Amino acid sequence: MSQSNIEVYLEIKADNLSVSSKFTGDAKSVAFEVEKFLFAHLPQLQVIGKLFITLPTSQEIIDFLSNDIRISGSEIIFLHKPKDTIEGIKKALLAARLSYELGLRSSPNLSIRELSMIISASQKTIGNNLSLLVKSGEVERIDKGTYKLSDRGVFSSIPLESLKNPGRSGLQE
Repeated sequence: MSQSNIEVYLEIKADNLSVSSKFTGDAKSVAFEVEKFLFAHLPQLQVIGKLFITLPTSQEIIDFLSNDIRISGSEIIFLHKPKDTIEGIKKALLAARLSYELGLRSSPNLSIRELSMIISASQKTIGNNLSLLVKSGEVERIDKGTYKLSDRGVFSSIPLESLKNPGRSGLQE
């Protein structure tokens, strides 16, 4: 087995059911095969699969932000002023989250001061809008004056129809 391949042994024991299988290959194909196996042997998972949604991939976030934002190291730069402050905050925090996931930033958080500089809005305006976003659950307050985008905020920032695979059921082909 090469280093890029993984091997998974899966055994299901339930009422009147005992099945097992071994899966070998790259991570994506193994994940696909394991999910297919689970859905085939545990039909109730299909119902659950219709309810779950996965976060956008880094590539989907890049595609969404690419017309508005550039990331230079840990710096976030708007190409043009956002249409409103809330949109600007959410996109800046989404870019910070992406930068963190890509290893360009040490955290996905931004301070009010940083957001003010990125969006070109006053700190008071940023603070007032952050209060609304925290109340709606789209942004999480990490520390005094420091915030990050929540999963709910990610989904409210990116239209679901623009995602290639918004739910887990996309793996079942």
